[in-house]
Amino acid sequence: MKNTESKYIYYAWIILGIAFLSRIFYASTFPLIPDETNYWQWSRYLDFGYYDQSPMIGWAIRFFTSFLDHTELAVRLPSICSTFITGIYIILLCRRYLSDKTAFHCMIAVNAILIFNAGAILATADALQALGWTGATYHLLKAYDEDKLSEWMYGGFWFGFGMLSKYSACLIGVFALLYGLSSAEKRIRLKSFKPYLGAIFGIIIFSPVILWNIKYDWASARHVLYLGGGDTKGFLHIKYLIEYIGSQAGVISPVIFFFIIAAWLKSIKESSWTLNYLFYTSASMIIFFALLSIHSRMFANWPSPGYIAGVILTCHYFAENREKIFKIEKRYIWYFGLILSFIPTILLLIQLNKRILPLPASTDRISREVSGWKEAGREAKKFMDSMPDKTNTFYFGLKYQTASELAFYTPGKPYTVCINKWSRPNVYDFWFKDKDLLKKDGIGLLISKNKLNNLKQVFESVGDVKTIKVYREGLFIREIYIVKCFGFKGGLRWKPKDNSDIRYLGP
Repeated sequence: MKNTESKYIYYAWIILGIAFLSRIFYASTFPLIPDETNYWQWSRYLDFGYYDQSPMIGWAIRFFTSFLDHTELAVRLPSICSTFITGIYIILLCRRYLSDKTAFHCMIAVNAILIFNAGAILATADALQALGWTGATYHLLKAYDEDKLSEWMYGGFWFGFGMLSKYSACLIGVFALLYGLSSAEKRIRLKSFKPYLGAIFGIIIFSPVILWNIKYDWASARHVLYLGGGDTKGFLHIKYLIEYIGSQAGVISPVIFFFIIAAWLKSIKESSWTLNYLFYTSASMIIFFALLSIHSRMFANWPSPGYIAGVILTCHYFAENREKIFKIEKRYIWYFGLILSFIPTILLLIQLNKRILPLPASTDRISREVSGWKEAGREAKKFMDSMPDKTNTFYFGLKYQTASELAFYTPGKPYTVCINKWSRPNVYDFWFKDKDLLKKDGIGLLISKNKLNNLKQVFESVGDVKTIKVYREGLFIREIYIVKCFGFKGGLRWKPKDNSDIRYLGP
């Protein structure tokens, strides 16, 4: 399948390098959003596991902040570097098993599609999971091809790395195994000890997370099960499936989503084992979450690693395809889809830094997530400096997001507390207990004035309140409140409506 047009491989490397350097530059130009500061908080409480998911994002942020200080760039470097290495693997896979042209077109596509670009610059677990998924996809493909123990072990390493990044990365092992079982040509590989040694190696890498869950009564596993519909009443919810399909078309772009589906259908009919393998490591992920969406609502980004091989297949089939649909060559329709993908991607990246979309504040989520935190942090520090006993006063938020933003943008980057009595369980439950804070005073950050009355349930008295009107380039976004509280009485942890809630860990 390979071609000899080597100039395309140079173009592919150039695109990858430019994208990497552009993200390095751009990452420092806008504030961290709440989920990013939450993961940064993880990096200050290193552990083998966290309530929300696997720990790799916290470990990686700790690595970069240890020598680049606590900056926006350092927090985002794990995603930027992971995306860069993912791109290397995509190029290597295409060059070895498909063509240089496919590698070139893949670099254009992955830098056009919205879901890949958001994960490539924002500090989330998605880019790390994508790296583990792509690394495992590449090395397991080589392992099926060459049957070398080293390739099975490399595949096992990335399998473990992916699971350390996000639990759903375990599915790459499942889908690669399903391919082997289904392939008359490659099934013989599974009769050797090598694949299983690689799988055991990956599980060993992931084992600290298992031990952490055992220690904490499977707290993180309970959370994941809850998100997957463990507490959802009823079984069939067709509206969730419709929402899921719509969200996938939205984050990929409708035209490209259509082409990916077409590529899957073509790959099923192929005699090429390589293309069949890429189908299993791509379509299976999207189908798996589609089946789950029949029961429970799925987030749009959850199946995103599956689209990596999907894009590779699509570029292989359609980027240079001269067959016509309605008298238009398929490649031109593909190019049109890429342009449609670039538009929301570029708008998103610009909107993070400068408000260019004339959206009302109620629907401008980006402006709400990046605005006001620096001002709130400065005001909170002023409140702290005015407290009678600063050594016995703590900073807090009523959600993990606001507590984390307060920690990052308050001068001195203090340790903060989340009083989540009225929200849901979160990672702060493992860092602070009531007994650590009893009778102490607090400086809080709130984004809803209605919550001021709630504070009287957990403090003896509530004092001064500073209202901060948040604007972004002339648009009023919302109000943020900084409040003084005195005499903490207890009540940090969330309490369920009844003890049957799967997330409930006891008194």
